[in-house]
Amino acid sequence: MTMLEGSAAEAGSLDAGHGGAAEGSAASASDLLSGLDRDSRSWIDANGIGGESTQEILSGLVTKSREMESLIGRSVRLPGEDATDEDVAGFYDRVTERLRPQDPSGYEYSLPEGMPEDMPYDADFVDAWRQFSHEMKLPSQVSSKAHDWFMQNAAKAVEAQWQQSQREYDDKLRAASGTLEENWGRAGSETFEANQEYFHKAVNALGGEDLMQELQGAGLVDEFDQIAAPHLVMALSRIGRDHLSEDHMVTGGAGGKNPFADDSKNWGEQNAIIRDDPQLARNLIRAAGKSPQTYKL
Repeated sequence: MTMLEGSAAEAGSLDAGHGGAAEGSAASASDLLSGLDRDSRSWIDANGIGGESTQEILSGLVTKSREMESLIGRSVRLPGEDATDEDVAGFYDRVTERLRPQDPSGYEYSLPEGMPEDMPYDADFVDAWRQFSHEMKLPSQVSSKAHDWFMQNAAKAVEAQWQQSQREYDDKLRAASGTLEENWGRAGSETFEANQEYFHKAVNALGGEDLMQELQGAGLVDEFDQIAAPHLVMALSRIGRDHLSEDHMVTGGAGGKNPFADDSKNWGEQNAIIRDDPQLARNLIRAAGKSPQTYKL
């Protein structure tokens, strides 16, 4: 055999060897999957891992393994029973990081549906709640839900308080009405109406609209002329009846006469008024154009 022929024979032998190896590789790739259980093979198929050779299958498994490793690296582990406060804070911070705004102004709220139209809305409270939500790292949705819950319960509390106040005021009006009817007669009667007119005469003379507004502001009389302070109103009514003339000036005395005036002077009435009601005496003296000091008042 020549050298050339020997080399050719050797080359042929090497080619045959490589061919046998390739066939063996193909068989090994098939055998690699045949030894797995059904669930594992289903998982491989579901994740698109496969190929004609062992190398392709191994490459697919390595790729999937690296993907899972990356996911695990980005995952958040629940704190264990022995976790420190810092561990828990770090866990919470990581979980809520993408669910909350960067600054307090990012929290947005609106009044829940069904709120009363006259429900007060405290802007300062809302700003404080924004700040608190940011400090506590509350997710936007959680902060908004808490805001709505507070407003709804606040509305219920305000409504309940208003109803209670209204019931108490109605009871007060009924009691006052009973007191007035005991002293003035039945509501709507001539005597009752006359005493109401005396009351308004006194208010107009002593303070006018300003005095009436103060009485209403204090809840003693309302805009519908409902009376909650019967004794005060009866006192003003007596002043209007006994001491105020039609032109709303203080005159006093029976028949509208001022006992301190020169044309209707009455020493007995003067002394009685000075003794019983010094302030009324001062008013009558001034109405007569004189000085209370003259009467040592």
